[in-house]
Amino acid sequence: MGRGRQFKRDDGRWSAHLADVSQFCEDQGHFPRSTYSADASERPLGQWLAQQRRELTACSLTTRRLEQLDRTLPGWASTIRGAKKPMSWPAPHPPSDPHGAS
Repeated sequence: MGRGRQFKRDDGRWSAHLADVSQFCEDQGHFPRSTYSADASERPLGQWLAQQRRELTACSLTTRRLEQLDRTLPGWASTIRGAKKPMSWPAPHPPSDPHGAS
């Protein structure tokens, strides 16, 4: 098959990566880093997340994947240059009542 062949997305593998990144965030309380200062188990997760940010910037991330990322990793895209919202992991809890009411 020549150059006209389209790349087939592997949704199962992509979902597994998303689950791994989500678990890392739950365990560590922050997004994985892709830098050399990250340990060997963190770096591939950070590289995968960085790739999703590049795809978003290039408008090549599917709507379905964007929605999954937004739902699973709140604030994941906030590190893209020019992003308006700060990073947040996990999603902030509502402020407690200063008067002690539950």
